[in-house]
Parts: sequence; C-alpha cells; structure tokens
Amino acid sequence: MARIRTSRLGSVAPAARGDSGFTLLELLVVLTIAALISGLAIPIFAAASPRLQISSTAAEIVTALRSARRLAIAQSREQFVEFNLSARTYRLSSERARREIPARFGIELVVARSEVPKTGIGRVLFYPDGTSTGGHIRLSLGALSRKVAVDWFDGSATARDE
Repeated sequence: MARIRTSRLGSVAPAARGDSGFTLLELLVVLTIAALISGLAIPIFAAASPRLQISSTAAEIVTALRSARRLAIAQSREQFVEFNLSARTYRLSSERARREIPARFGIELVVARSEVPKTGIGRVLFYPDGTSTGGHIRLSLGALSRKVAVDWFDGSATARDE
C-alpha cells in the first residue's frame, strides 16, 4: 500500500492559496472614508429637504400641545403652551426650557385675545376637562406651509399641509 503525505492545513499549502482577507489598516481606511462621506451627506440631505424640516417642527409643536393637554387633565389644573414670536421659541408652562423654531420659518400665531399677555407672546391654554382656548400656528417656508391647529372644544392638536 502506498502512503500519501498530507499537511495538517489541508492539501494545499498556505502560500499557494494566496491572501483572501483584508488587513486591519485596509478596513480602517475604508471605514474612515465611509464615515466622511456619510458625515457630508446627512447635512446636505437635511438642508435639501425643507418639507421634512417643516413637518418635523410642526410635529414637535403638536407633541408639546398634546403634552400640555394631558398634564392639565392628569393634574387637574390649567396648563399652557406659550409662543414667543420675537424670540422664535415655545415652552410648556410646566417646563423652564424653551424650544426653538428655526429662523428660516415664517410664523403666524392666532390665539384667543385673553391669551396674549404681551405683544409677540401668545398662549394656548388647556383646562382640566381637556378643552382649550384653541388657536393655530402656521409655519411657512417659501411655498410650503404647515398649520398646527388646536380645537377649543376637545383640545385636540393636529398638523396638516396647506
């Protein structure tokens, strides 16, 4: 019987197989390039999408209004969302922090006369039974416009394109 010599690594020697992987340095270079490209692409995409910006800002305002309504019901006391048009900010009465409205948006605020304590400042007030003083906030950017409306009867807040 003839015996065949074999290697523990298989029938083909490692030098004959060739290199089939990547070095750590090559992987790091590729990952760095990918990170740079994505770092540049995200701001360009965000700036190129005004519809996305106006929709997300309107959604944040709707969230603040709904939070104020829920707090008014849960705590059995009035809550409001205050809009400062000159500072381009809004805040919940239960919070000190103000949230910004981007400078590139036009803002129109319509609220009850009783909820305008100073020029340039208006509020939407929510009562413990869930009702509100109502009103709306219109955000515009060029030809785009999004209206956030608060129904006085049930205090619901919604956003829609105009």
